[in-house]
Amino acid sequence: MQTKRAERRFSPKGENVMAKFTKGTQLFVYQASASADKVFKVDCPKTITGISATKSEIDTTCLDSEGMESVPGMATGGTANIGLDFDPAVVSHVRINDIFEADETVQWLIGWSDGTAAPTYSSSGSVSAVAVTAGGTGYVTAPTVSFTGGGGTGAAGTAVIDSGAVVAVNITNPGTGYTSAPTVGFSGGSGTGAAATATYSPAGLVLPNTRTWVSFTGYVQDVPFDFATNSVVGSAVTVKLSGIRKLVPKAV
Repeated sequence: MQTKRAERRFSPKGENVMAKFTKGTQLFVYQASASADKVFKVDCPKTITGISATKSEIDTTCLDSEGMESVPGMATGGTANIGLDFDPAVVSHVRINDIFEADETVQWLIGWSDGTAAPTYSSSGSVSAVAVTAGGTGYVTAPTVSFTGGGGTGAAGTAVIDSGAVVAVNITNPGTGYTSAPTVGFSGGSGTGAAATATYSPAGLVLPNTRTWVSFTGYVQDVPFDFATNSVVGSAVTVKLSGIRKLVPKAV
């Protein structure tokens, strides 16, 4: 019997759909203590590596066990490395050095290449996610999404349909001023029956659900400067992770 080889599938853009390109990856920092621009983009990182947190081992072996037994314990954060061509004229590079000198712990956010939206800071409540509870039927085009109630304004999103049903809602604007979750409505698109619920988040960091994120908390261990002939000033910034890193997949 001949074994069928797995076919590698590609997107219309020629991308391998089994993997994600690193081209388009962006790095952001959420500095809660900043009086302004609490979220900033790190300009031109060359590499981001070592984002790990190893879980410790707790021995649960009984005297009458036939082999060693254990369960996972607390995670020990690793050391992330961020390669930069450091430029003192670039504000984001200087801010990283300032964070290092201030012994400050901040949140690091890596936006994958499957989206372009940037994280934001909301000074008041916002819509952070929408979960589709019923896809409905008969949708020919994506219906219009509305948000009502909840005490806030400005929330907006776009519906994603597949086979005549709504399968997801991408948030395009989290809105401001929400004190509770608003009601989600759908109109148009020639279909009926779609329903969804919104998740309300209080003031703080807002991660768009239109791209994948890896986030971790950590402090800058060092911002070294490397000088070499026929080169630019380099810096391999090291960040000590506190706790475990988190993966937040794209909604669709």
